[in-house]
Amino acid sequence: MSYFIREMFNRHPQSISEPNKTTLTDAIEACLNCLQVCTACSDACLGEKEVERFRSVIRATNDSSDLCFATASILSRINYQTPRTLQSLITACIEQVQYTSIQCNEHAHRHEHCRVCADTCRACENTLSEYLKFLG
Repeated sequence: MSYFIREMFNRHPQSISEPNKTTLTDAIEACLNCLQVCTACSDACLGEKEVERFRSVIRATNDSSDLCFATASILSRINYQTPRTLQSLITACIEQVQYTSIQCNEHAHRHEHCRVCADTCRACENTLSEYLKFLG
């Protein structure tokens, strides 16, 4: 997927130089991966026999999916970005995926889908944290 994101940025009239292009591409890809995995984890939780036990995980994964979608979308719009708004959004996304990782970790020992989701959320958190540092 990052190939296509990079290709779009290579053809964008607004020039993006390295290492910003790679860092930005990695952040977008991490959000899209987290979006997909959180959506699938929420669905897997709904398929569990004792679905009530997964209420907080389902809510957390749905919120993370939405925030990851918004973050990836806004990061993809490189014209006229407002740095303060961008930093606030990334920070909110980091906080949400951290929370989701914690929620999923509570079930990870018995439910593999929660382990995968927790790992993906941590990866997204780390990548977005690096991008946030890059923004300064």
